[in-house]
Amino acid sequence: MFDHAPCYVRPFRSLRTAGGGYVTHRTDRRPSWIVSLGEGTMTSRQRGSCLPSRSTAPCMERAAEALGWSGVVVPDVSLLGTHVSVVVLRDAAAHEWRLENRCAEPLLDPDSLAMWEWPQGRGLFPPSAVSIQGVLAGVERSPRNALSTARKWRGFAATAVALPSIAAASRDLLLECSYSGVAVVCEDQDEARIIQPGHSGRLATARRTTVDRWIEEQLYGRLLADAELADALL
Repeated sequence: MFDHAPCYVRPFRSLRTAGGGYVTHRTDRRPSWIVSLGEGTMTSRQRGSCLPSRSTAPCMERAAEALGWSGVVVPDVSLLGTHVSVVVLRDAAAHEWRLENRCAEPLLDPDSLAMWEWPQGRGLFPPSAVSIQGVLAGVERSPRNALSTARKWRGFAATAVALPSIAAASRDLLLECSYSGVAVVCEDQDEARIIQPGHSGRLATARRTTVDRWIEEQLYGRLLADAELADALL
C-alpha cells in the first residue's frame, strides 16, 4: 500500500492553505526527499525545506523556552516563501508505526497526502509523526518583515517574532503584533524574555487541510535528515 504513490494526473497541484491562499506543488517529479532506509541517509533538493543548519538554533531555542514551547526546535526552515524556525512536537508511537510498516520517510505527493488525511483511513495510512507547536520568525531584514512572516503562519500554529534586542521592539510593532496575536520575544544577555505574549494555537477560524500534512511531512524529513534532531523521534 505504501510502496508507491498514485499515478500522477497533472504536473502541478495547488493546495489551499488554512489562511485561504494556495501553495503550488509539482507532482511530476520524484519527492524532494530521497531516503535510503538501509543506510539511513537522506538528501534534499532544497525545494521545500533547507538543509540542516545550526546558525540560528541557540537563540531560537532560548526563545522557544521563554514561550513555554517544549517541543524540538527545527531551525532554518524555508517553507511557504518564508524562512523560520519551527517548534515541533514528535509522536514516538507514530514514528514507530511508520518504521514497522516500512514508510518512515516523508511523502510530499498531494494526492497521497489527501488520502492519508481521510478520517476513514486512520489506522490504515501512515500517521503524522510530528505536529507544529509554534513558529519563530527571526529578524533577517527588518522587524516588520518578521511580523509579516509570523502572520503567514498564524493559520497553522502559534507564532512569535524573535528580536535581537529590546531596542527593536517599537511601539508600532508591538501594537501590530498584539492585533495579530503574535508574541514578541527578545534576546537579553544570552537569555530570551517575552516582551508581549501572543495567542496560543492556530487561528480559531483556520481548519486543518492537506497543506498541514504536507508541512508536517517536510518537517519529519528534516528530523530524519539531521542526526541530532533524529534522536528526538525515539
